[in-house]
Amino acid sequence: MLDPQRDWARVVEAVRASERTTVVAADDRYVHAEVASPWRIYTDDLELLRGEGERVDVRSTSRIGYYDFNVNRERVEALRHRLARAGAIRSP
Repeated sequence: MLDPQRDWARVVEAVRASERTTVVAADDRYVHAEVASPWRIYTDDLELLRGEGERVDVRSTSRIGYYDFNVNRERVEALRHRLARAGAIRSP
């Protein structure tokens, strides 16, 4: 992140703009969102925490079950790619 406040706002906006996603809590360091499955049967939790410097920690988890067919990993990777393209983060 080059400008932490501006780039964090981009992160939050990217989460808000994600499909079937509802942001339930957001502040200047933390975002918690709920992501509904395409059939609206299951809900996953997506959390982002702005760390020190340019670090953003991301957690995406299924509320039910042990295996999610890599849905959460794909969600995080897609978000990371969108943010990198928007210039909000540097991708490794």
